[in-house]
Amino acid sequence: MGVRLPVGCGLATLGLVAAEDFVGLNPLATFLSLVTMLAVVMRLGSTLARVNRQSRALIALAATDPLTGLPNHRTVHEQLARELKRARGIAAPLSVVAIDMDHFKTLNDTYGHAEGDAALQAIADVLSEQVSGRQLVGRVGGEEFVLVLPETGPEAAFAVAERCRAALAKLSLHGAGLSCSAGVASYPADDPDGTRLLELADGTLYWAKSSGRGQSRRYDPRNVVLLSMAEQRAQVQAVLDSPGALSAVFQPIVELATGRVAGYEALARFTGAQPTRSPDLWFAQARRCGLGPALEARALGVALSVPDRPAGTFLSVNVSPGALVSSEVAAVLPEDLSDLVIELTEDEVFSEGLAFDAALSSLRDRGARIAVDDAGAGYAGLQQVVRVAPEILKVDRSLIRGIDTDASKMALLEALTRFASTTGAAVCGEGIEKVEELRMLARADVSYAQGYALGRPGPPWPSVDGLLVGQAAADVSMGMRVSRAGAPLALGEIASLLGRVRTFADLEAGVSLIERLLHGDEVAVSRVVPHERCVETLTTHDSVEELGRFSYDDYPTTEHVIVDQVLGQVVVDDPCADAAERALLSALGYEALLMVPIVARGVTIGLLEVSRRVARPWTAGEIDQAQLVAQSLAPAVLAFGGGASDGGTSVPWSPADFGVHSAQPD
Repeated sequence: MGVRLPVGCGLATLGLVAAEDFVGLNPLATFLSLVTMLAVVMRLGSTLARVNRQSRALIALAATDPLTGLPNHRTVHEQLARELKRARGIAAPLSVVAIDMDHFKTLNDTYGHAEGDAALQAIADVLSEQVSGRQLVGRVGGEEFVLVLPETGPEAAFAVAERCRAALAKLSLHGAGLSCSAGVASYPADDPDGTRLLELADGTLYWAKSSGRGQSRRYDPRNVVLLSMAEQRAQVQAVLDSPGALSAVFQPIVELATGRVAGYEALARFTGAQPTRSPDLWFAQARRCGLGPALEARALGVALSVPDRPAGTFLSVNVSPGALVSSEVAAVLPEDLSDLVIELTEDEVFSEGLAFDAALSSLRDRGARIAVDDAGAGYAGLQQVVRVAPEILKVDRSLIRGIDTDASKMALLEALTRFASTTGAAVCGEGIEKVEELRMLARADVSYAQGYALGRPGPPWPSVDGLLVGQAAADVSMGMRVSRAGAPLALGEIASLLGRVRTFADLEAGVSLIERLLHGDEVAVSRVVPHERCVETLTTHDSVEELGRFSYDDYPTTEHVIVDQVLGQVVVDDPCADAAERALLSALGYEALLMVPIVARGVTIGLLEVSRRVARPWTAGEIDQAQLVAQSLAPAVLAFGGGASDGGTSVPWSPADFGVHSAQPD
């Protein structure tokens, strides 16, 4: 209608103008004038149509969640108000179901936000299938959804909640099912005037989550108590005024290289506070009512007042970024902070103001070290880590759990430790529950570890299991720590192993480790055959005959690597790659090849080739590792040039053939 009206009016105007003003004019001039005016009117109509489309798109965008396409928080509230008015008018019930995904933060931290977003879209699709007619489902928060159910009583609404939970449980992410909790509230059964339905449903949802998660609950005034802001503040103030409301427990932090207890993390416990609730809920309530810094300062004071901490250990205390700049926290910190670690929690975003940076600088000037909790997750994203430049990066349990069987988690942890080493920071792994996890942390160059496997939070000052920490600590010899053989993925250990190769079995064992280190599917080691312009494969492969030879004439890229001593890679999809190499790769079922010359005394004596079944090039870091590995292979190539057939006991060529001369005894 918005387009047809101006166009129609424009055409009518043209007719009137033509009848009145163009009579007697030159026919050509009349025609051109009409065409010009018609073009203007059509352009106006097109512009109005585009504006209308954009307006509708903006209205839809303002009303929906961009990720899932569901009604957003505002739309849910507006629709609920309309349905409440209707329910009052027809004396019908109205119910609200609040649904929250359990442990969704862990999912995001473990698999990344892209996976989390995909999961939210799938969740939205499933929930949309559970509603019909006037019923509505919307996304009102990160992983929180709301169902508005007109003409639905408490029992029927509870059945809808359970149906939604069962449908969501059928979804899986990396083999793990999704779990959610739900809270149900109804008008007029639970809320006689209906104005607090969302609030009651949300409170009931919290009750379901605090009761163990993975369940639905109906509103019960005996278990769901909604307090005003003044009442919440009064509860926190009572904790602050009560001398025995707060206590501290301590969890040991182990230095992995030595196995000693390097420090303790202080954790607040609200043992004398009422009502009974977890520490994180108390601190969240305090922040809501403006008493967050005061409560954190009180917890800090309690922890710092505990005497007789073992000599040589540090104390790690938790402080939110907001409280760090407060006068309350500043008042309880001692002047000398040389044995204190200030651990910035990820409960809130770091302040962008200068006061935050000034506070960090002041703490460091007094000797404190700064730690960032949940590095790379929550609000402690990598940008914040770079800004704070902490002395300690604390890695959350979500990354540590199952790291002994998950190569992706191990790779991420190794990346974090490399990042930390370039900035001079130490890494601390939290939530260690298995000795296998502890070993992997030690192999990834993690400095500190803490968790239930090492020691649970307890009264001051808990010890650790010496036998357990000995699994990760380096051995003692002649008054020093001797580095223990690390993981097969450690470059130094692989180089050391290759330097000790005595048999072809040793070489094959080393090759299998090189495959893991360089993330390849097959590794081949070849020797350069002197004066014959070819290479001869020393390692065994199903696709290549024993001591199979490859001529430079057939593979000029190989000759280039050997003669010019350059490192190169071939990817099948790369149009610039050598046709012969691409054909050989395809025939063998590979998509990428890395070639590294093995050089001794300036002469190329062999070739290291790493193949992948996926067309993914090697990174600069991987190429550097490959070059070091290739040089470690030089003694083996020189020693076993005779091939596998003689077990390496005779060598039909000598290092002198390559211009490499062995030192002669005096």
